[in-house]
Amino acid sequence: MAKSNPTRRRTRKGNGKKSANLRYSVPTKDMGGGIFPYSGNMGKHMESVCAMTNPFCPAARGSKIPDDDSSPSIACTMVSTFEVATDANGDAAFSVQPNLASVFKKATAITGTTVTTWGTSYQTANHAEYNATFNEFRVVSFGVRVYSVLAPTDQSGYCRLVTSPENIPNGTNIDGGLWQAVETYSMSGLDAHVVLKPMGVEWKEYKAVGTDFSYNTVTGIVKGSSASKTALIVEVIINTEGTVNLGSIAGSIATPGAPSNPNALGAASRVHAKHNGLHNAPTQSVGSKLWGFAKNALLDVAASAIPYVGGAVKSLFTTQNSYPRIMNVD
Repeated sequence: MAKSNPTRRRTRKGNGKKSANLRYSVPTKDMGGGIFPYSGNMGKHMESVCAMTNPFCPAARGSKIPDDDSSPSIACTMVSTFEVATDANGDAAFSVQPNLASVFKKATAITGTTVTTWGTSYQTANHAEYNATFNEFRVVSFGVRVYSVLAPTDQSGYCRLVTSPENIPNGTNIDGGLWQAVETYSMSGLDAHVVLKPMGVEWKEYKAVGTDFSYNTVTGIVKGSSASKTALIVEVIINTEGTVNLGSIAGSIATPGAPSNPNALGAASRVHAKHNGLHNAPTQSVGSKLWGFAKNALLDVAASAIPYVGGAVKSLFTTQNSYPRIMNVD
């Protein structure tokens, strides 16, 4: 009888504390001293899936998309921070868009729950340098953290977040429309993490730096909060992979694309389908949830490719140290 793998023990959720800085963390307790409780090929799969499905995960920094494109590239993570202030009525709105040159915008006029007018769009941090360095780019993962910075006595009202496959135009009623996902949170203790998702099959294609990339958007509206206050901090994290001129200085540090890994790509799609992308919880708690989805998705992908009963295969994976060849990536 096979012995139980000690690294398979259920992990405990850590105590994620709210911070003014974006934190990249996933649960590490009872995981053999590392980020992931797997080694070898299984570990490569877990890191790859988490990089594509959890933009707040350490594995996402420096990762590339494991498809058939082996073009030399450089992985680059961009973090941009924006403030959102309420108007004289205690209202505010913002939107995060899939474009490095116009990634963020704030409402300049709100009537009820309708954004009458959007203001000027903002670029990502260091956009000019990024544009000068890379010929084309693609996004490995895309996330947004939204948290309240109001004093405890000022945290009245609510914040509603919605996701959409399109950018939000002037005259949009945030309470109306058919959104991909909708969640409403109290401003008190708000610490939401949004995992934006790839759209269609074009998300893996390289794009010019100033064009839209194929991900959805998130829009937020604040109602009934304290008037004329900086109410929210919105942090946008975009993990990218970019191509460069090989004869340039940047070209000297470019490395081949990630090895093709269809199992990880298939598992990533399953993870995205498991949740709506909106989570009002600390970074570590969100990481724990998405890590669990990634593990189960990999087991499902392996089970569907092996002529055994799925439950039997999952039992093998959770009690053995060895894995079927379907899990190999090299």
